Amino acid sequence: RMSLRDSRVEYERRMHRVVEYIDGHLADALDLPALAAVAHFSPFHFHRLFRAWSGETLGEYLRRRRVEKAALRLAVQPRLTVLDAALGAGFGSGEAFARAFRQHFGASPTAWRAQQRKNDQALSKIGQAGLGRTHEHGFSTHPTENPMNVSLIERPPVRVAFLRHTGPYGEPVGRFYAEQVHPW
Repeated sequence: RMSLRDSRVEYERRMHRVVEYIDGHLADALDLPALAAVAHFSPFHFHRLFRAWSGETLGEYLRRRRVEKAALRLAVQPRLTVLDAALGAGFGSGEAFARAFRQHFGASPTAWRAQQRKNDQALSKIGQAGLGRTHEHGFSTHPTENPMNVSLIERPPVRVAFLRHTGPYGEPVGRFYAEQVHPW
């Protein structure tokens, strides 16, 4: 017989399996019965558990993840059309995508993309000092610059953990990190 703690761990494992499945299939038609089957729950039970676990309904979660995926593609693929980003993220139409995007980001996809480009241009001007351009991870593109000395170090395995947070960032998350995570 499973203890309460074991049950919670099992439910968490199942929910993470669903979230991974969703992220790998955002462009597909995802419905409640199919996702409940991934978690091995009845649709009714899964829907209640997902809402309690994530703080969002399944529909809200899917819409948010699809908008975020499309926004990322719009930011990094300058030639990608807004419609292609929408369809590639699983939206059935450009209109539905534009509504969801505006609701999430407070701007149309086109206006948001233009703002991202302005921000990128401002950041790139900062990195233009000197001969080589330094990218965000500190790598230089100058051809005559010495390569880094890299060495691989083997370390014993360690357990790691993560905290999934949905909702606004700010004081509650910062306080949790300072009190619960950082003392480790």
